[in-house]
Amino acid sequence: MTSAEQTGEPIRDFSSPATWGDVEHMRTSLGEQIADVKAQVVEVEAKVDVRVAEVQTQIAEVELRLTRMFLGAVAAGVAVLGILMGILQAVD
Repeated sequence: MTSAEQTGEPIRDFSSPATWGDVEHMRTSLGEQIADVKAQVVEVEAKVDVRVAEVQTQIAEVELRLTRMFLGAVAAGVAVLGILMGILQAVD
């Protein structure tokens, strides 16, 4: 005895032409659900692509700031060395 028989549910014979409409309805319903899921996946992928682009832009901005800070520090170091050399030459 199957679980369907135990619960009193009628057992469907899907090989019978009488149930082909049910099978077709289920197939159509599943096809629509699959299409919905695919559309959601495309939407999520688009959001992920946008977020990745935003993060890449933020990384580039941070790299630019770090480069500017480094170049500023180098320029300040060169200026300090120039001042020290000027002082040393003045002392001589």
